[in-house]
Amino acid sequence: MPGESLGGRLDETSIRTIAIENAGRTAAMRAAVGAAPGTRFAVTVGALDAGAAALVAARHLANWGFPVQAFHAGMRDMLSPAARREARVLEACGVSAEPLLSGALAREKLAAVEAPRALTGFEVSEPTGRAEEVAAAARERFSGALTVECGLKVRPPAPRPEDFVFRPEVAPCSREEVRMLDSLAIRELGMPGLSLMENAGYYAAREAFALLGGADDECVVVFAGRGNNGGDGFVIARLLAWWDVADVRVVLLGEADQVMDDARANLDYLDAAAVPWEEAASEEAATRAVRDAAGAGLVVDAVLGTGLSGAVRGSAAAFIDALNCAGARAILAVDTPSGLDANTGEPLGAAVHASVTVTFAAAKAGFFSGRGREHTGRLVVADIGLPRSLYGTV
Repeated sequence: MPGESLGGRLDETSIRTIAIENAGRTAAMRAAVGAAPGTRFAVTVGALDAGAAALVAARHLANWGFPVQAFHAGMRDMLSPAARREARVLEACGVSAEPLLSGALAREKLAAVEAPRALTGFEVSEPTGRAEEVAAAARERFSGALTVECGLKVRPPAPRPEDFVFRPEVAPCSREEVRMLDSLAIRELGMPGLSLMENAGYYAAREAFALLGGADDECVVVFAGRGNNGGDGFVIARLLAWWDVADVRVVLLGEADQVMDDARANLDYLDAAAVPWEEAASEEAATRAVRDAAGAGLVVDAVLGTGLSGAVRGSAAAFIDALNCAGARAILAVDTPSGLDANTGEPLGAAVHASVTVTFAAAKAGFFSGRGREHTGRLVVADIGLPRSLYGTV
């Protein structure tokens, strides 16, 4: 049941939200492989988690610029809370899912759909016989449809060269503008912050996986802060472990009791995923942890995010100084190199010199001014699933 503890403070609702996002994004990426611009997609879903995941896939496809038509079995109020939420978010992407109230109506409506690619999301335990009729009609109309499945243990597969990966092409934004995008998505549209964090961590983990060059025996050390930037780092560590990278470790620069909300859920998920982590709350502990990571194949900097505006202090400052002197083979910065002012491009006392920076939703203005270029290294702008309609609001 939702709310049931699965270890630490991580509950089934959190795991379900993460699983639905992963299943939907994976399905969308696979469905879009080889699709020409303008390819039309049809998405037909039931009421439960597989339907919610298929609606997530529809949201991603619509955001990536593909025309989408979506249908759900029964009235909207028959959908699970997760599926209703995803239907509302899909509407913000310009796609309104149409109800199909019977098998006969489904056959009539779907017969008129011209879409060379289709996805379906139904479960054997759908709450009504109507869903079975609609699912049968969808299978008849779209015999080669990709079937979206979802369960609490779903894991996104390791990256493949053929995966469809969308890169947002938007003008650089200030940290305030990106913060507003996140706020609108969560507060106005009802998108779970865990979904956005999972997407951010996924695309950063893809870049980390590529930096390892297939050497799954390398050591990866993720340094994480107490806020959402650290939460992204926890996701990266979990995904790399799921992708069979042999030695993944997390160093939390602070105390676990200070980690809250979505970041806390993902810290707890590390335990469920058997990813080791430790605290390094003092300057001495942070310096020692960097020294211990000197031989790692990759260091992930997920300590300080774009919200930083004051001088770096304490264990974070010690971490930055030690890392810049350590000669790490590769450093991947999450959203922004720790210590860099995302608006001005100037270090706030000290800033990490990254090999690669994976930033989310849009490049930050500071990456192209001040000393931003010398700190960010190669820049990758990653999609986190924000509806395109939001970009016109900032």
